Amino acid sequence: MPSAYETELYATAVIACGRCAEIASRQLKTLRGGRNAFYPVVRADEGKFGVGIIDQYEYLVYQNRGFSTFVMTSLAGRTVPMLINGQRVFRYASKSRIGRFRSGHTTYWRRDSSGNIIGTDEQRRSWVHPGLPTKGFIEQGIQEVARERADDLFHALLEDLGL
Repeated sequence: MPSAYETELYATAVIACGRCAEIASRQLKTLRGGRNAFYPVVRADEGKFGVGIIDQYEYLVYQNRGFSTFVMTSLAGRTVPMLINGQRVFRYASKSRIGRFRSGHTTYWRRDSSGNIIGTDEQRRSWVHPGLPTKGFIEQGIQEVARERADDLFHALLEDLGL
């Protein structure tokens, strides 16, 4: 039979799952799975609780942590549909030039959909993914719930100790 502290830790982890889903839904355009994307993690022997993400919703890990820019070499040799200013255009990612866009050795004077010349800085980074900033909704949800439930956890621990 679990102790009062273990039960309280589990209840706190369940609340943290809901809070993480709530914060993520505010920060992300789409949140597939909602609350069901998260599961409670409890390590009662260490006095810790947390939130896990089900494998099916692994994209949330990248949304939470963010990632830096990278050259999209997987596009080399393909024609890629893009939506630029509401207009669908197709661009070919040349195998020989895709790696050179990042270093900026090749400069093409391209125009956007409104006819304006695209700057050389933007052209250099044509096939570079812009990356994603850190969102931190998991950490934020856990910290909020930990602050709110600190008294309940403390009282459950005292109850288990018989104080």
